[in-house]
Amino acid sequence: MIHTPHMLTEKMLSFIESRTGIHLPETGYRQVDAFLEERIALLGVSLNRYLELLDTVPDERHAFLDAITINETYFFREERHFSVLESEIFPALKEKGVSRPGIWSAACSTGEEAVSLAALACQFWSSSNVRVLATDINRSAIERLHSGIYRRSSFRHDGERYHHLLNPYLDEQGTRVQVSASLLENIDSHWINLSDSKYEGISGNLHVVFLRNMLIYVSFERRLEILARIAELLEEGGFLFLSSTEIPLLKHPDMQLKLSGGSYYFQKKTVAPVETKGEKTEKSMSPSQRKRKKPAPLRLVDILQRVRLVSDADAIPEEDDPAEEAARILLQAVHLVNAGDFAKGEAAVLALEALSGANEITAYILGLSALRQDRREKALHFFAASAAGNAEFWPALFQHAMLLRRDEPGRASREFSSVLRSVRKYRKQGDGLYNFLLEGFDSQYFAGICEGWITRLESKRSI
Repeated sequence: MIHTPHMLTEKMLSFIESRTGIHLPETGYRQVDAFLEERIALLGVSLNRYLELLDTVPDERHAFLDAITINETYFFREERHFSVLESEIFPALKEKGVSRPGIWSAACSTGEEAVSLAALACQFWSSSNVRVLATDINRSAIERLHSGIYRRSSFRHDGERYHHLLNPYLDEQGTRVQVSASLLENIDSHWINLSDSKYEGISGNLHVVFLRNMLIYVSFERRLEILARIAELLEEGGFLFLSSTEIPLLKHPDMQLKLSGGSYYFQKKTVAPVETKGEKTEKSMSPSQRKRKKPAPLRLVDILQRVRLVSDADAIPEEDDPAEEAARILLQAVHLVNAGDFAKGEAAVLALEALSGANEITAYILGLSALRQDRREKALHFFAASAAGNAEFWPALFQHAMLLRRDEPGRASREFSSVLRSVRKYRKQGDGLYNFLLEGFDSQYFAGICEGWITRLESKRSI
């Protein structure tokens, strides 16, 4: 069970998410709790009164936002993205006749990403035609960008192939470096909350957007909302770069997933879907026709068969394959629950059910989430529902039996016996469809646990 610090209450966590869209990871609890304790002591107010101040005093709210946001970045982070820009995207924009590229570092943090983009763009366009928009929710981070002063930790092994582009603009100052005004003047920066409904000051005409390592901290629904807004702002054929960990969960009808140089990124589509004779595209349908149109739920077996494909880092994603999209969401849901990020994991399950309907897998993941939050009765309910949906789905029956060991040993023993039979059948089939749920363990490992518990429980009953 996750234990929140004494200042960081559920009410405060809800406040953070409602105002910023950020689902604060547990790793950030200690830092934020320390900030709250210090501020409340300094102001001499209660926690509830402090919440009121956050709503009414802008300076206090901005200080709080600075404390909860993560500013871990460095120059030319994820070097492969800059390689794609250098070798393909920037040359293509030049050839297309783009004289003033629209470039946006949408969650720029302390600005290393924006500086990197500006330095690379200046290799293709004259400095007077390079403008990088840099935005972030953290005002202190924006001020760091304005100063242009960085520590040596902003230079890492990842990205060093491009460090030479910065050399003409750097002034060594002991353990720090100063980026020259001649490069900083190519960057327009201001504060923005990407979870707001409007993006003030961003008019569009964007060719390249970097939004990396931010979406992992917001809810699944909020991610899709942000992606939709960025898709609107991008020029046709424009490019969106996310971090490699964020790519699998996101999809938008106007955005096409691309692969180049070992990097995945999105490109906004330039051609409208062709309307087949005798058929109507959704765009051409009347509102009543669109309302009636409801795609059939995806088959679970099709989703499971694509899980291994999606797990293969070298596999090229299939375009417009709903089952593959569902497989990506399924893997993300499992990952989030295993990582203890239960709210996001359960949100991903809901997104999956929108595509496939409720089934034994979605019930099982919800059961795992409840189990790891010490919600025993809820976990029992979901595992029972999962096993009822598919009697051969032994992972759910195994977890159900484990929960029954203490209070209903006889029933638990019978269920362990059922699991044992199902595992043997599963191993004989050899398709391994559920292996991604086993956290790296072989199914035989679970068979051994079942055998041990059957022996133990039967011996207790005989006493």
